[in-house]
Amino acid sequence: MAIKSRVDLKASFTKGKRPKEQEFWDWQESYYHKTEDPIKVGGWQFRSFFKDLRAEGLTILNGGLAVIDIPLGITRLKRIRVFGKGTITAPAPSFTITVSLQYYSDKLIPALNGVPSPGNPFPNTFFAHPLLGLGTAPPLNFTIVSATPAFDRVVDFTAIPKDLFLDFIAVRFFRLGITIATGSFPNTAGDPSYVYYGLEYE
Repeated sequence: MAIKSRVDLKASFTKGKRPKEQEFWDWQESYYHKTEDPIKVGGWQFRSFFKDLRAEGLTILNGGLAVIDIPLGITRLKRIRVFGKGTITAPAPSFTITVSLQYYSDKLIPALNGVPSPGNPFPNTFFAHPLLGLGTAPPLNFTIVSATPAFDRVVDFTAIPKDLFLDFIAVRFFRLGITIATGSFPNTAGDPSYVYYGLEYE
């Protein structure tokens, strides 16, 4: 599989041609996949938060959840960024989103106020650690309110400061949740709305 230019790809799919399997794979590898590929901007690696729902053509009214994989070599979370653009819901004068972030692992971290988390598809000794939003101590409500439907917010854990060393034995992940208080992401023709999240590790 190879990444090819548009000129080369078009040459493989012109009238009368019978593209080979390799040429189909080259076409797939040459383009950004909206639901799988990260977008790298200024040191951040972003993924579309609403990738699955929007790909199915659903209107997003209340928000949703995203499970974020953490590479094995990562030991600390430094920053989180959420940015995007939505649609104000009349008569509200602003666009408001509340973002929560929880760290789940099979090891309890008392410094992160970890609590048992039954019901997960993991061993009974699994724990939830609230980092942003409800359940954090002290409260770290991550609410974006803007006079326009565009928003961009960064929380720097190293500046708070908050000890976010990520300790685990075999299993861990982040869960990012978004609740939309006033606004929506209507998936209509020409809809310019989007939400991306990025996490910075060390």
